[in-house]
Amino acid sequence: MRILFLSAEYPPETGWGGMGSYVACIAPALSARGHDVHVLSCVAGQARSDRIDQGVSIHRRPYPRIPGFGRIPGYFRRETILAGIAAFLEIVRLKVNFDVVEFTDRGAEGWMVAAARRLPTVAQLHTPLYILAEYGVVPDQQNPLRSKPATWDDFLCNQADVRFGSWIERFAVRHASAVTSPSAMLADEVAAAKWIDRSRIKVVPTAIDANRWSGIRSAADTEPIVQFCGRFERRKSPETLIDAIAILRRELPKVTGSFAGAYHTNTARLPAMPWSPRKNFEGCTLLGHMPRSSLPESLEACRVFAQPSLFENFSVAALEAMAA
Repeated sequence: MRILFLSAEYPPETGWGGMGSYVACIAPALSARGHDVHVLSCVAGQARSDRIDQGVSIHRRPYPRIPGFGRIPGYFRRETILAGIAAFLEIVRLKVNFDVVEFTDRGAEGWMVAAARRLPTVAQLHTPLYILAEYGVVPDQQNPLRSKPATWDDFLCNQADVRFGSWIERFAVRHASAVTSPSAMLADEVAAAKWIDRSRIKVVPTAIDANRWSGIRSAADTEPIVQFCGRFERRKSPETLIDAIAILRRELPKVTGSFAGAYHTNTARLPAMPWSPRKNFEGCTLLGHMPRSSLPESLEACRVFAQPSLFENFSVAALEAMAA
């Protein structure tokens, strides 16, 4: 089969999160089974490139330039519309007769491809924008008119923009030929929100490459390190683990926490967590964003992996920690 994964996220250049990790696992696996697998990553300002890695044809493209488009208010309005247009145009330009195109709900990258109905499409539920807003924004901090948003959480505070982004994500999913979800929990959630009928959603658990984690030493041979992998945002709830580390160190002073994930800094050059401000990160090592290739080393060094998130669909990070 000729398979196309439509994913802005794909490591290492754009390996920002779980969606990129998922595609980075499944694409090479399908290629190894004899399929002709392509990944199309469309990101604003990205250089055009084509290469083959692990048998997967990776196509990186920038967004098209549309005069006056930048004046459209709202980050999610601009991003979702442009993502869909870019994907559709670049698929046409690739001139490959794909048997199926898979895209995730996040960012509505597949809205134009799905609406055109020229190719069979699969929408994979990941974490829709409305869920990110529900768990990512503190209610009393919502402000739909923030003039200079600086962080992802700031963008989520624009309620009207989030509603539009969520609408176009739902449009893309509803127009897909098939819909999958990594967990029944997420499928039930979007069905309850009237996104799509539950009967249309096929639960397909996320897969990982177990071979990548073979040979990792036993946890019994490690120092008492608790590993966290994820961005510093309210939905990931890093403060829960930071507080737990502080409590543990009262009786077990050798316990430390290792935090791998991007964060914005405050004036003290510490992680800015407006939903749960704190000055004390005692016992915590802040690694910042780490390339996916460095994760085996971090997971091998830790004794415990912790994921205190308020909401997760079916975490690739947790699966890989279990495999390690």
